[in-house]
Amino acid sequence: MKKFILILFSLLLVFSFFTVSALPSKTNYLQGLSWMHGFNSTANNINGLYVEITNLSQPYSTALLNIAQGITKAFGDNNLPRSITFKIGGKIKADFKNDTDNALSLRLLIRAKFLINDTNSWIKKYHESLNGDAPFFYASGSNAYQTIKSNVPVTKEWSSFSTAFTVTLYNAFCEVTPDWNFCIDGIDLNKQPETIYFSDMFLYVQSVNNTATAPTATPKPTVTPTATPTPLIPPRVTPSRTLAPYSTPQGENVTLNPSATLNPTKDAQVQEDFLNQPAFKDAKNIIKFGFIGSAVIILVTGIFSIVVKIIRKRKKQGG
Repeated sequence: MKKFILILFSLLLVFSFFTVSALPSKTNYLQGLSWMHGFNSTANNINGLYVEITNLSQPYSTALLNIAQGITKAFGDNNLPRSITFKIGGKIKADFKNDTDNALSLRLLIRAKFLINDTNSWIKKYHESLNGDAPFFYASGSNAYQTIKSNVPVTKEWSSFSTAFTVTLYNAFCEVTPDWNFCIDGIDLNKQPETIYFSDMFLYVQSVNNTATAPTATPKPTVTPTATPTPLIPPRVTPSRTLAPYSTPQGENVTLNPSATLNPTKDAQVQEDFLNQPAFKDAKNIIKFGFIGSAVIILVTGIFSIVVKIIRKRKKQGG
């Protein structure tokens, strides 16, 4: 009797361990991506998700990290849901020219477009491309961007930061906004920052929404007319009234790496392409083995019950 119990318990442990260990770990959708040069700054010692930003001459001096590829991959890995809430973060610190200054605060932005010639026309085209989804980005002057966190503290020591934002399906695959450049703004130059460091960047899926109606990402943007900048002066735009009065870049020294996007009107084809990826095959194998393991456990349990009944019956007959 004890031997049968020991065998059954051992089998349960084996299959339980197999099922848990086969589950995929949390995916960092920034792996394989890299920082790149932005504007009014110099990006030094770029090593994937690590960067040192120097020559900070404007409040919007920044390097760029295009996270578009990570966002679209996350949608594919989750069977193209209506929307995904992402968590983005990493570590940050700064060096200062003056020893008396040891802290500042920044805004975290995602910039989609620079040098928009006709803001009203661009907004109309952007909204029409979203198939009814609420727009993620809003336009101000010749820029389209979204603030994802304000007042991020930065000191001489490494500190962690993170924030969440929600992206709908048609925003993720919008051809009007192929780039999603994570960057910073709102640098207080009076604090005399010399270098800003980013390290250990990550982009995780926090939650997936498959409801028919996508949640509202941002309010409908209101365009504020701006004067045409004088060519001899570095151009800037009037900031949104709802945000801190920071200047935003007009494309000076901008270096972008456009990434390929999918056409949202071909969802069926997009979904088929993603489902053919090795990741989905692995998931199917995990589910298959899970069912097999469950069947084996049920079978062993049934056999064990039959054996116990036979033993008890023999004991009664013997008695």
